[in-house]
Amino acid sequence: MSESTLIQEQLQELLGQKQALEKALQEKQDQIDSLSQKNNTHIEKLQTKDGELRACRERVGELNERLDSSQKIFAMGNLATGISGRMDSSIAFLRGNISSIQHHFLALDQVLKKQSAFIDINKVKGHLLRSYVGQLQAITQGLNIPSLLRDIDMRIEESADAMAVVSKTLADLNYFSPSRRGYFVKDDVQRSLEQALTMAQRDLADTIEIRREYTEVPNIVCDTERLQQALYNLIQNAAEAMPRGGVLTLRLGNQNSMVWIDVADTGPGVAEHNREKIFNLFFSSKPTRGAGVGLYLVKQVVDEHGGSVRLESTDGQGCNFRILLPIDGSPR
Repeated sequence: MSESTLIQEQLQELLGQKQALEKALQEKQDQIDSLSQKNNTHIEKLQTKDGELRACRERVGELNERLDSSQKIFAMGNLATGISGRMDSSIAFLRGNISSIQHHFLALDQVLKKQSAFIDINKVKGHLLRSYVGQLQAITQGLNIPSLLRDIDMRIEESADAMAVVSKTLADLNYFSPSRRGYFVKDDVQRSLEQALTMAQRDLADTIEIRREYTEVPNIVCDTERLQQALYNLIQNAAEAMPRGGVLTLRLGNQNSMVWIDVADTGPGVAEHNREKIFNLFFSSKPTRGAGVGLYLVKQVVDEHGGSVRLESTDGQGCNFRILLPIDGSPR
């Protein structure tokens, strides 16, 4: 075999290898192109899904805002309903009492006028004297003046109580006012507790004994006005639980970074099935009194202070509400 023939065979072999490599390379490139196309498709799908996800998040955000708004409107509607019922009953009670008092005063006015006329005519002798005596007896017949005066006094006192209910309702409503903003300062908790007790003094019957068990505690960061309102609500709640008298105990102490306040009564306690609902808006275990706002506001105020409130109660053995407040906590 000649040398040229050998070289030609080697070149032919190399050409075959080159073609095989080019084919293999093309196959790899086709595979890469296919994978790239699939990858691009996946990227497009991911981008589409990402856009859909963002749209869903925006939709969820809008729905959350609408839900929050609806819940607020629902709560305010319930609040308005509760307050309306409370106001209506108090106003109707006041109207009834005022009408009765006016009727009593008209009766007294007639008696006093006849008595005055009798005194004047008594100076004159004659048949007119007998006539006025008869008229006076007719007016006063069946009229128990001492009893009538006692009834007037009772109705005035009841009317004052009804006005206190209206005033308390308006104070509760003020909590929901958008213009009301908390003002947090370092203040004396014991003084706030004593001022709340003074505010509630009218609600405490003479048969309720007040006991104080205070230890010295540091001042805390608080909204004094709202904290006093919360403490007043607890004291008033305790007083309502003891209409026939009992013991109201106020305790004050601190542990670690918290100050605790106890308001305890010796009333009948709260039934076990009601304890989880006791801080719910418009829930009341006293169907004849209260609109179920007071304890709800207590919980809201304590939450605003970064604290907690819990009920400790045993059937027939009274209640103890314990508030825990951070000494240097930041308002929420």
